[in-house]
Amino acid sequence: MRFLFPGLLSIHRYSPHQYSFVDLVALSPLYLEHGMVRHGMNVINDAVQHLNLSQTPVITIDQLLFALAKIIQWNMPETLGEDRYVVMFGGCI
Repeated sequence: MRFLFPGLLSIHRYSPHQYSFVDLVALSPLYLEHGMVRHGMNVINDAVQHLNLSQTPVITIDQLLFALAKIIQWNMPETLGEDRYVVMFGGCI
């Protein structure tokens, strides 16, 4: 996917091209399956419940896995629902 951005830096004023092209790429993780994301959520839930029964598990994951985790939460509300598991959007910088 290519987006066209007008040149905002002063060096672009002296460039023969009015616009510069920027490629936007997101690398997808190796485990983009519902089963692997659900298994990871279950393992984290089991570990948290083993350490502290009253604590709600919280997981912070990147964009593609976040979308899958929210779909899993909506499809499985009795075990991994939004009232039993907190999924936060975020990631490493």
